[in-house]
Amino acid sequence: MTTLQAPVVREIAQTCPGEWRLHWLGPVGDPTYPKIEVRFKRLVPGDKPHTATGGIRSCSVSVGQLPVLLIGSLWRDGRMTDTAAPGEMQSTVGFDASQARWVVGADRKLSHL
Repeated sequence: MTTLQAPVVREIAQTCPGEWRLHWLGPVGDPTYPKIEVRFKRLVPGDKPHTATGGIRSCSVSVGQLPVLLIGSLWRDGRMTDTAAPGEMQSTVGFDASQARWVVGADRKLSHL
């Protein structure tokens, strides 16, 4: 039986080696090659995932990676190892032509307990 693993996101692997929790999605940059700022909080030994106490790092990632960029998800060496619990995170991205800028949103939908 084959076990599938999430792909490594190169930009995250280079910026955040070790164990991290995806803390927040920031602004989207240049609309000609849209990248989103992703903020991670370092997990240190003894931390519970929802109370990560380490430092914060940011990196820019292509908006094409949005399906795997879930707030609260856990990452090790650029690969997502676990998703947000106890619910799902849904991210949306769109282009606001009236202001000529990209807009990103996130919405948590709680699962049944």
